[in-house]
Amino acid sequence: MIINSLLSLIVLFAILINFPSEMVFAACGSAIASRITTMGALCPCYDATWCSYDGSKNLTYVYEKLCGCTCWPDGSVCGYETLRTTYIGSCCSSGGDSGPRPCEVANNGWGAYWLHIRVVDLNESLGCTQAQLEDAFETGAGVEAATVRLWKNNPVSELVLTPNVTDEDGEYIKYLNIGPREYYTKNMRVLTSKEIRGVTYSQYCPLTVGDPYGAWLFSPRPSKCEHVLEYVAIDMPPDCGGTYNLNVDVKDASGGCGSLGSSIDNALVTISADTPGEDPGTVEIFSGLTGSSVLGRVTLNNLSTDYSTLYFQSSKIIGENLYVLQCPTPYHREIFDPVAVECTDQTIELGIAPVEAVSWKTVIDGDIYAQNVGIEVPESALLGGFSNYLINTNGGSGGFALVEGFISADPLKIYEEGGYSENLLDLGFSHSDITLSKLSFIPPDHAELVTDFSSFSSGIDVYQMSVEDFNSSLSAPVFYTTPGEIAVLYITGSDIAIFDADLIKVPGSGSLVLVFQSNVLITSNVGVTPLLFSINSTPNIGAAIIAAGSIEIESLGTNPGTDVPIMLTGPFISETTLSLNRDLGVSNSSLPAIAVKHDQTLMCKIGKLEKDNADYSNYTGLRTFDIQFDYQE
Repeated sequence: MIINSLLSLIVLFAILINFPSEMVFAACGSAIASRITTMGALCPCYDATWCSYDGSKNLTYVYEKLCGCTCWPDGSVCGYETLRTTYIGSCCSSGGDSGPRPCEVANNGWGAYWLHIRVVDLNESLGCTQAQLEDAFETGAGVEAATVRLWKNNPVSELVLTPNVTDEDGEYIKYLNIGPREYYTKNMRVLTSKEIRGVTYSQYCPLTVGDPYGAWLFSPRPSKCEHVLEYVAIDMPPDCGGTYNLNVDVKDASGGCGSLGSSIDNALVTISADTPGEDPGTVEIFSGLTGSSVLGRVTLNNLSTDYSTLYFQSSKIIGENLYVLQCPTPYHREIFDPVAVECTDQTIELGIAPVEAVSWKTVIDGDIYAQNVGIEVPESALLGGFSNYLINTNGGSGGFALVEGFISADPLKIYEEGGYSENLLDLGFSHSDITLSKLSFIPPDHAELVTDFSSFSSGIDVYQMSVEDFNSSLSAPVFYTTPGEIAVLYITGSDIAIFDADLIKVPGSGSLVLVFQSNVLITSNVGVTPLLFSINSTPNIGAAIIAAGSIEIESLGTNPGTDVPIMLTGPFISETTLSLNRDLGVSNSSLPAIAVKHDQTLMCKIGKLEKDNADYSNYTGLRTFDIQFDYQE
């Protein structure tokens, strides 16, 4: 009974739209009759002969495409010509269409068709014949995200198709209205291209011989509303996964960089790189000896093009001489073009030459005061803005070397700006600093007790901290600020005070003076990679140090040395001894192992602090002190 009721409704709908229900059943059969009849009732441009082509067609899809005059199926659908004629008369002629016009050319002068482009990768092995391109189409070698353009007549005239890109299979399908009749019958050109890492790879296979634009030339037949299927090839570079091979040749540079000599086997080569989130050149990607396969060479295969900036170092001990990298430059940096180097071998030559690689130290815009000075400054070209002097200047006042005994260094290498004096003995008595000898290293009674470097309080300038709390605080890098222009912090206790991490002054903060009652050890962990070390480096210890005991700067003790350089803040004073035990090994010829950057404002700030607190006999516990000398004619 339910079936009979549905059948009555179907027949009623057929009568309402003047469609003979028997025709519908005759053409399509009862299996899809209800679906066809429903379409006929709701879409007046429907013609029952659709079903006569293929009873298995999805008529719901057809219905959605037709009703509303918004889009059209392709020409493979059954009964298309009949449907097209009916649709023009029933729908589109009333002005109700909002999408592309149908495939009518006889009356209204408009043309349309479905363009189907397949872009394939030639990849140096594929030919350009139709059969070869069709084979590529079948094997799925499509080029994703290739730009597709369609031109009228020739590539310099009007662009018909706004550039679009292919899908993941290398296909682009578009329903096109060609426009006025004189154009759609003319030859069209498809131009494709793809940009890969900044390089544009253009269409490679034209069908028209001699076409200067390399375009695919074809003549569409829009009156048939058919797919125009074309195959276009782009000759893209081989897919190396974004890698390249790197050869590093190490040669003898004893004769200078302009005439490198023989290859050197068993030379140590270290290569570092930049990576996001890391300091430049601090990520080691290779360390090894030359000559594993080729004399004087190391080879890195399949190196990622992400490593486009590389840093090179090389060294070798030959006899009693230490050879270090000199050519093209010490600690050489090479910037590669990732596009140019992919899938290719890159070769770089490094020259190493013998140098006097002895650890040395420098002071920046400050003074040296010592019993003896025996530091030799290297003659080789330096890095990081340093000059070949014991006392460098960096826009400041330079400095003086004042020595009780003797200076063994070349007098011309003692200072960049300033002066020096040695053998400051007076009638056989050793010279001593009066103020330092009277310093008690005991904090004043009003010194505020703190437990770490975040406890400085506003309005207070003098503090004290136990050595145990100090060591605990400096187990990790600390960034500090002072409430005023200067603060003095006393470290009390007899245990060794240990810097096991950087103590860095936040930009804009006041100065800090640390006064220790005990010995002080600065461990080998404190410092910076040589690649980042310069005369403008932020001090690793951003506070002046005055110690009653010794001050030791620890070294790893390897031979040759592999320490990292360190920048300190001056004054840097011990009442007993300074042990500057840091050795950069092969980098000694390029950088100082230790540099002390003098805080030129410190004396004025201490004097002002004492003056502003004149009610105290010795507010800072330091007073204003000078280094005094006796001179003998």
